[in-house]
Amino acid sequence: MHIFIMRHGEASFHAFTDKDRPLTARGEDQADEQGTWLKSQTTPDLILVSPYLRAQQTCQLASQYFSKKIPTETWDNLTPYGNAEITVDYIDTLQQQGIDNLLIVSHLPLVDDIVTALGVNDVIAFHPATIAKIEYQNGKGELLEVHKSSC
Repeated sequence: MHIFIMRHGEASFHAFTDKDRPLTARGEDQADEQGTWLKSQTTPDLILVSPYLRAQQTCQLASQYFSKKIPTETWDNLTPYGNAEITVDYIDTLQQQGIDNLLIVSHLPLVDDIVTALGVNDVIAFHPATIAKIEYQNGKGELLEVHKSSC
């Protein structure tokens, strides 16, 4: 299974709640750019995304480049302080169900925690819109690539 773990693009701090913070213009450009890179890598079987606005916007912009509509699941566990172990348990279930390519759009610190819970020991600087490409087999992850936005 290939897992693409993406942090949302740059977000504004002008919102009533953290959940409602939108992407900045730069964040939109980052998500857009990463979408073209993702298209060159895979077509996900499934996308899991945080319910927070900035992650939803990132997902929408990045996924517009796929040639077909990808099933997308908004999941409350993917908020900044979600549980990485629960996420990995769900990834295991998805893998058993035949999901080969998964895109996750979430936040710091959770994206770091998920990478660690997958068994990857590499340190990743998850700048806005950064994507970690991980191969996950038999309960162990291997970091294949880290792709950062140039925006």
